Amino acid sequence: MSENDIVTVLLFAMPDGACSYEKSWTAAANGMEQRLTKRIQKQIQVKFIEIFSKPFFEYPVIVKGFQDGKYESPLLIHGDDVIQSGGKVSEKNLREYLTQYLKSIQ
Repeated sequence: MSENDIVTVLLFAMPDGACSYEKSWTAAANGMEQRLTKRIQKQIQVKFIEIFSKPFFEYPVIVKGFQDGKYESPLLIHGDDVIQSGGKVSEKNLREYLTQYLKSIQ
């Protein structure tokens, strides 16, 4: 992995709906992305994908996981790794996962 490579984490969650931006999944993803990039010193992208949106169906394994009850919202995924399924999103757990991941590929 080079210095300029971006590490992308996918955040699957329910649609933002009528929430104000500050309380939306979009804002949460953007905030995590900024804080993690600053703290880890690597470009981190947290990509929010609304469940049941057109982009959601581009991930058939994820769709099947939700259908089968294997996954719950919110779901954080990196590659084939499930970082979190359900509950309150833990930025600390995500940071720890990314730190270990980046150490493992050096």
